[in-house]
Amino acid sequence: MRRWLLEEYFPYYEWSVAANSVERTSSAVSQFEDWVLKNYFALTKTEAFAPFFLRQALSKAVESGPAVVIVVDGLSWGFCSEMGIRLAQCGISSPPPMPTITTLPSETSTAKPSLIRGQLPGQIVYDDQPSYGVLLSESMGLDPNEIAMASTPEKTLEDLIRPKKQAYLYLYNNLDELVHKSLSPEKRRQLISSTLDDLCQEVAEARKLFLIRHGVAPTFIVCSDHGFTELPKPTKVTCQPECGEALLSHCRVLRTNCLPELVGEGLATVSRDMLGGGNVLYIISRGYTCVGSRPRGATHGGLTPQEIIVPVWALGDEDVTYRDVEIALVGEVRRGRPENVVELRIANPNATSVRVQDVKLTRATISRHLPVDVPPNGEAVVQTVIDATGLVAASLALEGYVAVGFAGNTKMTPITRTIQTTGAAVSDLLFEQEFDE
Repeated sequence: MRRWLLEEYFPYYEWSVAANSVERTSSAVSQFEDWVLKNYFALTKTEAFAPFFLRQALSKAVESGPAVVIVVDGLSWGFCSEMGIRLAQCGISSPPPMPTITTLPSETSTAKPSLIRGQLPGQIVYDDQPSYGVLLSESMGLDPNEIAMASTPEKTLEDLIRPKKQAYLYLYNNLDELVHKSLSPEKRRQLISSTLDDLCQEVAEARKLFLIRHGVAPTFIVCSDHGFTELPKPTKVTCQPECGEALLSHCRVLRTNCLPELVGEGLATVSRDMLGGGNVLYIISRGYTCVGSRPRGATHGGLTPQEIIVPVWALGDEDVTYRDVEIALVGEVRRGRPENVVELRIANPNATSVRVQDVKLTRATISRHLPVDVPPNGEAVVQTVIDATGLVAASLALEGYVAVGFAGNTKMTPITRTIQTTGAAVSDLLFEQEFDE
């Protein structure tokens, strides 16, 4: 399932959003939701569950020093690649984030306490609602006085790390505000990308300041309580089911104390078993169904992958060491043919994403797919046309360079690649043409 999500579904969803055809993903979403509803409770006991994985990452981090947890409200998986590139540009190593399933329903009031406490909602029982700092201290087994907490927009990350503590909790709320604004998907993505750029820069500065002030390098862990989804036009809107007193959230989630026998098409129930007990129950939207009305902006609370698949990301404390990308040419080049379409394969051996800005090779015309982002230890393929006019040799050597954006700099690396050629020699081709004439 993880491979399908990362390699097939999320690229398809991003393409569908860009093409204003989100509804194309409905069939894939439905199959994913069936799988989640069937396996959710079992998944909450594994590393695939965000609260579980975060708790493990924190336990490991505090063994070696202070930990800074940044909960980015509304960070969807689809932004991880460009965020990784931006972190690398700021000089921060970032092993690939772990895709995890957030707590259902995917709304802040339920998912965020569960994420920070490391438990299911029904297992978090207090007479009075505790602060997020208290929840984190209990999750980590630390004295609450050893945890500092801050949230945007009141405070910055620099404000948070002034005192020396064992753990820090930074609630970053700037993204969620953009999610719910009435914006085009393209404009929303631009603003979110810009906001994440600011956050990455803030993390880079905070890391330097922490080392200067406290003499140690903390582990930064970036995570999210939920993602969000764009909605198709038109959007299916269903009536609110009769379930006594109920609180509707984001046109996607109904919070109630009792469940009706039938919830209607496009809706699903979250039972007490799935919540780990408790008295609160939920009716949540499936697919792109909305309850009562369509929200003005994007939304969350439902079951789509873009709403419930969230990153947990432990950032390294060492500077990034760059390794050259690997370039290969794959395909057939026929002697004398002016246009030979081949694949330019770019492999990234680094633990962080890189952006290939340009590739120049003699006799080669690179397609307009550059720049291209190449994921950590991943590969990108760019269509290339090679001109073999006048070529008689059995192989062709191409020389040039590759320009890669990394850690705020552009790495220019000279390259030479050889590709085998096929077909008749040019002299034979000319003879055949003259004979035909």
